[in-house]
Amino acid sequence: MPFCRFDRAIYFLGMNTENQIKDILTQILPAEYFVVEIQFISRLSKSKLTILLDGDRGIGIDQCAEVSRQLSEKIDELDLIKTAYTLEISSPGVDKPLILARQFPQHVGRKLKILLAEGEEHTGTLQAADLATDTLVLLPEGGKKPKKQTTEPLTIHLKDIKKAQVLVSFN
Repeated sequence: MPFCRFDRAIYFLGMNTENQIKDILTQILPAEYFVVEIQFISRLSKSKLTILLDGDRGIGIDQCAEVSRQLSEKIDELDLIKTAYTLEISSPGVDKPLILARQFPQHVGRKLKILLAEGEEHTGTLQAADLATDTLVLLPEGGKKPKKQTTEPLTIHLKDIKKAQVLVSFN
């Protein structure tokens, strides 16, 4: 749920305002893009509305800029945020965990680190992401085992994932 910070206290962005912003984004965004997160941080001088967007094949800076322009106009037109604010729209970036099922398919072939709800951790290459069955197929790393030893792919249900992170590879 989106939140805002005021000094050390945390306040939530009103559900009505959040829903209105989501509705506007639904109207603005082409079908291949989607909202990952909405965060509102309130400060004495100027508040900040941060929206993370992603796409089925990622999202570029030009798309983010266009959505920012359209959303800003609509928020001002409807007077949804009563104080001065900065609007920041970007993609999640590699430092952000994957939190929506729709984010996984674009990362097939990449290395992921997955922490399951029960505490078990797996690192490996994402081989498949099936949104129809809400499952992933991960080929775990072989670690320091001999190369002749093969590791069986793991099928992981999205509901069992506590955290999933794309690992940056410099190869």
